[in-house]
Amino acid sequence: MTDYELEVLKAIDKGRGQFGWYKIEQCLSNSAIDERGHLPEVLTDFLGRGWIRVSPGETHDVYEIADSGRELLRPI
Repeated sequence: MTDYELEVLKAIDKGRGQFGWYKIEQCLSNSAIDERGHLPEVLTDFLGRGWIRVSPGETHDVYEIADSGRELLRPI
């Protein structure tokens, strides 16, 4: 997992199921990451791996971390 992908997971976890892609991107803008990926591709990949879930929000889709994604955030 890249540093960027790890920061995406952290941002989704921070949002507690309330963050859409724009808010996730805002969280990432405050991160000191040298190399950034393409957020829509990362979100699609995470959904496919079962690390996150997506739900329709009032004005946009919102993302929530799944248990399998939260496991990746635990310190080793």
